[in-house]
Amino acid sequence: MKFEINTNDIHGIQPDKTEEVQTGTEVLGSNYQKNQDTPLVAQNVEQFKKDFDKYNSSRNKKLWTIRGAGAALILVALVFIGIPLLHQAQTKQNDVKERIGWDQAVKSAAILPKGTSTIVKGLNPGDYALITFPSLGNIGVVAGNGDWSVLTTRPAAHWKDTPAPGEVGNSLIGFHREPLFKDVDKLKTGDLVNVQTNDGKTHVYKLTSVKVVHENDTTDLKPISDGNRWLTLITCTPWYQDYERLIMRGQLVS
Repeated sequence: MKFEINTNDIHGIQPDKTEEVQTGTEVLGSNYQKNQDTPLVAQNVEQFKKDFDKYNSSRNKKLWTIRGAGAALILVALVFIGIPLLHQAQTKQNDVKERIGWDQAVKSAAILPKGTSTIVKGLNPGDYALITFPSLGNIGVVAGNGDWSVLTTRPAAHWKDTPAPGEVGNSLIGFHREPLFKDVDKLKTGDLVNVQTNDGKTHVYKLTSVKVVHENDTTDLKPISDGNRWLTLITCTPWYQDYERLIMRGQLVS
């Protein structure tokens, strides 16, 4: 900004009103305009502050919108991912706990004198059989006995209207695929399945067929009257889904 000295004014420096002065738009941008009643610099600072506050407020609103959207996504993830994972962990823990209880009860009963009828004394009410898969690390679950409604409270169920394990005919056992049996689809013909009933006896079956069928296909669930002792296992497939069924059938070998 240019100034000239007025020799008639002994008090100092005054701006030359006849000379063009740089405008506020040249100093701080086109948003700042010169006002005759307000010093140029003060006006520019005030306008700058107003514009900055306005921009900052708008920016904060956008940030809060983004943060809110992020929080919503996290909440959705917790609902659709976190809760199922938590359910899986709790279910697995319960299954393992039941398995440990079964093993301890059977082990204690094994040292009782022969002829006693207290072999199931330590088992939980409703415990019917322990199903294990040696080729999958001997993982197993405790099954109840009844209709398929048993599966609402237990990981596995023996269908009560079919022969007991070890007896002649087709013994049916259904079980949930998750969470312990993710790899059950790796079972193949020739693999063994152990079924230990609540009297302490273990029945060993060798798989003769493993196949996937439509959920409404009940062909393999029908009675078998060939005089042999069969076990048919049924579960959902793919893992953690239920639109197909994995059917495993085995014949008693010991």
